[in-house]
Amino acid sequence: MYALLLRWNLAGKDPEMLDALRQYIRDESWERYRTVRHLAGKSWLSNPDPFEFAAFYLWETVEARENEVRHMHHVNEITGVEPTIVRWDVEAMQVGQHEPIDFAVVGQAWSTKVPTTPQ
Repeated sequence: MYALLLRWNLAGKDPEMLDALRQYIRDESWERYRTVRHLAGKSWLSNPDPFEFAAFYLWETVEARENEVRHMHHVNEITGVEPTIVRWDVEAMQVGQHEPIDFAVVGQAWSTKVPTTPQ
């Protein structure tokens, strides 16, 4: 297993940029990554202080990880910022006891989603 962290430093950018990034997750990135081969998991992350956006991936192969680094450009276009790229070899992983998770509703990107059915 191989890990990848991409971090965009958004210091000095308009805080509304997070809305654009959340929309990108909902409208484009979420569905695209659902079918990527050799991707064990991806998390989109934000940190208001310091103002950063990040993506964390777990890959089955080095080749898949490096392919992502070569082809990840859309967030750069949205933010106008090149990411810091950090690569790791995964030494071990553990999953604790937890309730089933519907990842399509976990996180800030979904908190602004307009419901598709009346409530």
